[in-house]
Amino acid sequence: MKRESRTVLLSCLVMAMVFSAAQAHESPVERVGRMLRIWTDGSRLWLRYEAEYSERSVLLELHAMDANGDGAIQNEEQTAFLTTKANALAEHFRVRIGDASLTPTHAGPVVLKRDWRQICDFSVPITDVPAGTNDLRLTIQGMHVQPGEFQWTIGRGEKEDGPIPSEGKASLSARKAQPAAHSANRKQDCIELDFTLITAPIASIR
Repeated sequence: MKRESRTVLLSCLVMAMVFSAAQAHESPVERVGRMLRIWTDGSRLWLRYEAEYSERSVLLELHAMDANGDGAIQNEEQTAFLTTKANALAEHFRVRIGDASLTPTHAGPVVLKRDWRQICDFSVPITDVPAGTNDLRLTIQGMHVQPGEFQWTIGRGEKEDGPIPSEGKASLSARKAQPAAHSANRKQDCIELDFTLITAPIASIR
C-alpha cells in the first residue's frame, strides 16, 4: 500500500477510534475471546494463542503502532509492535515437565486475520525430557488483564502451515477431566492445565 493510502487509512481509523471512545456506554476494559491450541511435533511443544479482539481494541493498537507519529503505519512499525507484544505474552506462559520449569519463546510472525484475530505461536524444546510418560502442567498467568472467554484444545487447528508432526516420537493427552472453556475475570489471575506427555517412540514404550 502506498504511503498516501496508509495515511488516509490511519486517519480514518483514528477518527473512528475517537468516536468509539466517546461513547458513554463503552467499557474501558475490552473483553477478549481466546483459544489456546497445544500439540507436539516430537522435538518441541507448541502453543498457538489465538485472540479475537473488538474493533475498538484493534483501532487502539493501530494508533499505538504509529511509533513516529507521522500518521502512517510502516511495515517495520507493525512488525516491531507485534513482536514486542508477542514476547511480552510469552512471559505469561509457564510449562512444567516433571521438575523442569520452562518458558515458551515466540516462534514466527504474528498472523493477523480479517475478523480481528491475532495468532501467535510459541514453543519449548522437549528433546531433553526423559523418555517415557511425563506429567506436564501449563500455567497461563495474567488472565485478569483482559477479561473474556478462554478455550483450549489439543491440536494445531486451522492454520496448517505449522510444524509437521513426527509420528511415533511423542504424544500429548489431557491428564484429567478439565473444563474446555473458562470465563476469565479480575479475580482469576491464572489457569492451570494438566497433560500427559509421552516422549518415546511408540514401539519402545509398549
